[in-house]
Amino acid sequence: MCVSSTESKSSQPQGSRSVPGHSSKYINIYISNFGRIDKPVGFCCAPEVLRTTPPPLSPVSHLGEQNLQMKMRGHGFPWFKLLMVLLVFAAGFIAHDIRSHDSVSDSSTAKYLRSSGVTAVSQQAWSKITVYTKQGFSWLEKNTPHYYSECVRVFGPVMEQGVEKTKAAAVVLSENTSQFILWVKETTPLAIEWVNTNTPDSVFQMLAYLKELLIFIHHNYVLPALTYISDLLLQAWTNLQDSCNGEVSVSCLRGHAVYFTNSTWQLLQHTTSAIKSWAQELLTRAG
Repeated sequence: MCVSSTESKSSQPQGSRSVPGHSSKYINIYISNFGRIDKPVGFCCAPEVLRTTPPPLSPVSHLGEQNLQMKMRGHGFPWFKLLMVLLVFAAGFIAHDIRSHDSVSDSSTAKYLRSSGVTAVSQQAWSKITVYTKQGFSWLEKNTPHYYSECVRVFGPVMEQGVEKTKAAAVVLSENTSQFILWVKETTPLAIEWVNTNTPDSVFQMLAYLKELLIFIHHNYVLPALTYISDLLLQAWTNLQDSCNGEVSVSCLRGHAVYFTNSTWQLLQHTTSAIKSWAQELLTRAG
């Protein structure tokens, strides 16, 4: 193999490969003595192998290979969105099941829970919780007086000392508060007079403009908004009376509540179907 590769290279045109005379002489001697050299084939072929090794990958192809590996590993799949879609779908299915059977006990979900044993396990757990709760209350009834007496014996003197210190602190605080009130009464007129003498007239003009602005907002925006809201409430009450034939009763309110529930249920169904179609489209794109 090495001889053939050397011969093929030596047989190339002179324009592509030029070998000096003395170099070609040495190469012919090396080829004629090739059979006498007792070396492994890999050693003589090492230069040719090194010369024929493909070049390393460019940074662009290496980046593309990393992106392909990340996509194959599944890092870009939206697991959280899929979980939310499944939760919404499960909630809508359970609500539709209960609504179609008019009760929770007759629904298919309850039947499946009873047949699978989940209901029995939950009832056993609830019974154990009830038993342990009763035992805890009975323990409290028996041991509360004892621990209360112990707490009184241990913390009673400390609490008495705390009460005495609190009373003393309250007395000191009341004295300081009375002194502070007297100081405020004495210094407030002086402070007002100092502000009036040292404040420029532009500040008072700005305050007057601000007052007029607040009065303008109150008369032109706040009062009309309140009047509009009261008119809307009165109109809503009038429409409710008209829909109930002039008398607002419990049966009429119940009918409105049923209508509102049906509208909400239809909206929930439409939303669930829209989310389901969106999830299918998302899964199709991911696949």
